[in-house]
Amino acid sequence: MTGADGATFSALRYLRVDQRHVQQVVEHQPDLRFLSVKTDKFDISWLRAASLTHLEITTSEVNSIRLLANVRGLRHLTLSARNFGDTGLLGDCAALESLSLDLAAAQDLHPLTKLPRLRSVSAAGCPLKRIPKSVPWSHLDLLDSRVSSETVAAFRRAQPDCQVWRVDDDHQFGTAQFLGELLLIDRESFEDGLLNTIPKTQ
Repeated sequence: MTGADGATFSALRYLRVDQRHVQQVVEHQPDLRFLSVKTDKFDISWLRAASLTHLEITTSEVNSIRLLANVRGLRHLTLSARNFGDTGLLGDCAALESLSLDLAAAQDLHPLTKLPRLRSVSAAGCPLKRIPKSVPWSHLDLLDSRVSSETVAAFRRAQPDCQVWRVDDDHQFGTAQFLGELLLIDRESFEDGLLNTIPKTQ
């Protein structure tokens, strides 16, 4: 593929792009692993990149969510879309291991129990009303979500091994303590862990 400046792009593995060019680029990159798109609107109907393992979509409006099931190798999904609320539409994304719905319109996380490999969920800023009580998750981010303290307490009792992030005075996990714990994270270890979520190239 040749870009507007005459440069040739081939065998891309990682790509950040706006929607004006994303379809044209992705269709010519059969080995693409990581795709990050930030745009006003995004339609998934054309996305057939079977090689994708990581997908980030930041948008005001996303359409054709069910068709993500066509990306069968998708393991890590960030879907920050203000119009997305029905988590049941992700039920066929069987390979998902981590899911971020930060600032989306999701109200119910129960449908995510159908995803057998899912271990990490972030729903920060979502207007949540329901979360499941029995899931094999290791991490759940509920920061700035609207789920009740009683619901969170019930989840913690049922899932003592799951790390739950929530600024909640009922659990003595106030903002100061939360920020303090974040500052104790070893930066190098954190960055190594982040990089380990991106597949290595040969």
